[in-house]
Amino acid sequence: MRVKGRGALAGQGAPPGVIQLGLRANWRQFALLVLVNAFVGGMVGLERTVVPLIGAEEFQLASTTLVTSFIVSFGIVKACANLVAGQLADMYGRKRVLVLGWLVGLPVPFLIMLAPSWDWIVAANALLGINQGLAWSMTVLMKIDLVGPSRRGLAMGLNEAAGYGASGASELADVLAAAAYLRTRPDVDPARIGLWGGSYGGYLTAMGLAHASDLFAAGVDMHGVHDWNVGIRTFVPSYNPLESPEEARRAFEASPMAAVDRWRSPVLVIHGDDDRNVSFSETVRLVEALRARGVEVEQLVFPDEVHSFLRHANWLAAYRAAADFFDRRLGRPAAARR
Repeated sequence: MRVKGRGALAGQGAPPGVIQLGLRANWRQFALLVLVNAFVGGMVGLERTVVPLIGAEEFQLASTTLVTSFIVSFGIVKACANLVAGQLADMYGRKRVLVLGWLVGLPVPFLIMLAPSWDWIVAANALLGINQGLAWSMTVLMKIDLVGPSRRGLAMGLNEAAGYGASGASELADVLAAAAYLRTRPDVDPARIGLWGGSYGGYLTAMGLAHASDLFAAGVDMHGVHDWNVGIRTFVPSYNPLESPEEARRAFEASPMAAVDRWRSPVLVIHGDDDRNVSFSETVRLVEALRARGVEVEQLVFPDEVHSFLRHANWLAAYRAAADFFDRRLGRPAAARR
């Protein structure tokens, strides 16, 4: 599809003055925007890991509400930035708004590193809210423009995969930091720390076990994403990794399957075989890969069950199986189980 008009987004082979839409024609610009989204997601995810630790350790904030106040400032400012992003883009152009978003975000790491008080942290998060509101919004709109009306769903899928994949990788740092903290507590046995979660939490559980089996003795993964190239297809059926090799590579590198060779801890995987959100094939592939590497795997499969289990009995069965698995794998004394 070609649209005559003014602009500099002409694809390869397009005559001067003609904007050529489509992913193939604009893959370089599209890949750059996906990378921008990955940086935005990674920056926010890492910041979510570091700031609570700074509040507790550097400023001795005992109140959980006070420690998490930085999230409130971030959310309010980001919402306001989203409201005005479109108007600013119409007035000054999307590229300028995108650059402005990153310029506003530049002081954030320095404010956090040099902060003499908690107020500086809150202010840094306000700037980060502006950064994400402008940078994220502009990259979404620019990607949609590049691919054209027929591929908007694909553009949004790749956009979310880049953002969540990058923040998921940084959220893994949050999971690892929690484990490291638990290992320092006198009331915790460092050899008996487990990890569990469902859906996106299942993804983070698999990431933790794949990347840090030395920290986690066992895990329970409920219908988690294990390969983003499969997960994207759930929401964007037209997505084809072969058409976007660079994006497919990034998506896989942010997936548990990319680090399955390092997975050593036993795991219980729970999944309904009629899941419409996370394909049951993801669990099948993971189990096959783990068993081929000698990892102990237990399974609980619910026939004809969807992502958010419809039957209350299945929820009870899943949680009981998870509790029993941890009792056995983490060595809970038999007397304590009664």
